[in-house]
Amino acid sequence: MKSTHAQGRTDEPDSLPGSDWPAPAFYLTDWPTLLRLAERACCCCAKPAIVAIVPPGPGRASPSDLLLCRHHYSASQRALVDGAAAVFDSEGEPLTPHTEALVRQAANSPAAAAAGAAAGTGDAA
Repeated sequence: MKSTHAQGRTDEPDSLPGSDWPAPAFYLTDWPTLLRLAERACCCCAKPAIVAIVPPGPGRASPSDLLLCRHHYSASQRALVDGAAAVFDSEGEPLTPHTEALVRQAANSPAAAAAGAAAGTGDAA
């Protein structure tokens, strides 16, 4: 997945092998900062409160991140869940069990371990 958001970039492949999903570290993006810096939601002129990563589908070859206001998130919540979108709130908290599972997987990925070691938070040997 090609992201224009610097926080979403990693040295991992653009997607999981054999999958159209983004690499695991993508789910560890600093969503609160991204939402705070965004001027408006994708859906309307309101400030975004939710980010949803929608998987590829017909007419959309790669995943897309959507910045949604609370109203439009509420209106499309069922469709996002049914479409297996990863959904985060303005604090970066996962809003669905599917998203929680993706975050757990990302936290256990090699890229997350390398990032923790580089930041001095990895386990000392």
